[in-house]
Amino acid sequence: MTWISHWGSGYYSDVMDRFGEAQINNAGLIFAYLYKNGFCRNAVMAMLGNMMTESYLNPGQWQHGFNPYDGNPSNGMGFVGWTPYWRITDWLENRGYDLSDPESYAYGMLDKLIEECFNPQEVTWIATDSYPISFSEFASDTTHSIEWLANAFLYNYERPAVTPQPDRAEQAKKWSEILPEIPGGTYTPRLSIYEPTNMSDSGSEANRYYFAENLYYRYGFGIANCTAYAAGRWFEITGEYPDFTAGTGNANRWYADAIAKGYKVGQEPRLGAIACFGYEPGGHVAVVEQINDDGSFVTSNSAWNSDGEMNLSPGQMFNSFPCFYLQTYHGTPGNQFQGFIYPPEIYIPPKPPEKVAFKRWIPA
Repeated sequence: MTWISHWGSGYYSDVMDRFGEAQINNAGLIFAYLYKNGFCRNAVMAMLGNMMTESYLNPGQWQHGFNPYDGNPSNGMGFVGWTPYWRITDWLENRGYDLSDPESYAYGMLDKLIEECFNPQEVTWIATDSYPISFSEFASDTTHSIEWLANAFLYNYERPAVTPQPDRAEQAKKWSEILPEIPGGTYTPRLSIYEPTNMSDSGSEANRYYFAENLYYRYGFGIANCTAYAAGRWFEITGEYPDFTAGTGNANRWYADAIAKGYKVGQEPRLGAIACFGYEPGGHVAVVEQINDDGSFVTSNSAWNSDGEMNLSPGQMFNSFPCFYLQTYHGTPGNQFQGFIYPPEIYIPPKPPEKVAFKRWIPA
């Protein structure tokens, strides 16, 4: 999952779509990163409620009515609307973040928030009588409601010219209803080589998972090969290359190796799970992409065949057997089925909820 970002002070329809796909995408990335770096769930929801007003969760957002780098000390930018803007742009540049690449500057902005909270180099949080907690106490607070924490962030951190702004607390509460209890990798079904990332394009994010950082490909055993594909798909879903493959091991070893390494396994399909088959000579692995209402499930696959189509480059990828194909199973698969290797907690983005109308507060 990559950031959806627009650099500028315009009104960008995709990120302004309230609780729409772009905002859900970016909220999931923010949640996962801040949670991993010491912020509890309620604190992140409170921050998301505020960020939604400040920037629409668009890391490249500059304040409406101003131009980027105009020298105006009232001009803010970024997730939390750092004002003046050079507080964040200078910080990012001085630490080597690339302001032309949202995959760099978006995470840099989150790193700035982490520093402000746990190792402050400037005063950004001022406790108030109504919300008498520090930023680090806010980050770990599990006693107050999300709405209370949203207002704490509003009054102690954002400190806008106009208060109250009750929409921020309502937005925070809504994010808590949308996002999972625990963040993890992100699951989006792969039903072709083109989505969610284009495997046939060496410039797409898929190149990292299936080619550049895929050990099977690097050692000459890439697609069309079930193990190369399944390893890349696990990498794409979880963000981590699977360590139960023994580097370039055969498919019929994966299930036992995953058990030995402490992974959860079972006989029921789950989205993103790897289905393992133990037959000789090498077995087979596939990835669960869809579970149907009747209990059947669809897997994505790649498979070596006697034509020797192996270690194809991105430009040689094709959307059919043996390179990439789908297979539907009804009931327990046969052919020496061993079981499923389950991924860690993964974030399954919900369908955007029914729109809720909130008024956007714009500080004077």
